Amino acid sequence: MAPHGRELKQRHTAREVPLLGVSLAAAQRIVARGGIQRYWHKATSWSNLVNKYLETNGLKETPAHTAYSLRHYVEDALLTAGIDDRVRADILGHKYKRPVYGSGGGLALRHQALAEIAL
Repeated sequence: MAPHGRELKQRHTAREVPLLGVSLAAAQRIVARGGIQRYWHKATSWSNLVNKYLETNGLKETPAHTAYSLRHYVEDALLTAGIDDRVRADILGHKYKRPVYGSGGGLALRHQALAEIAL
């Protein structure tokens, strides 16, 4: 069970991801406003809200783009930046099919990798 009470479906999905750039700034604004308790344990509601916002404000690159498309963007951007498979898997919570030794560089390496693509 995760510290916030949610149960993870797959063990490899547990991860620490550093926030940088616009993501860090957005998170700081959210915290300053008291958080987002409305969406606690309601990922679908959050996703619907983001998708509606993207649509309403003409921010979708194509009609098929959704909030979930951000994961595809991050994977592609990390790959283009030459980031190692293990680090990409750790950031995105993907299963890593090789034996896992050590920490894989931990949070510091994930921070360095994301700094390569931060907006």
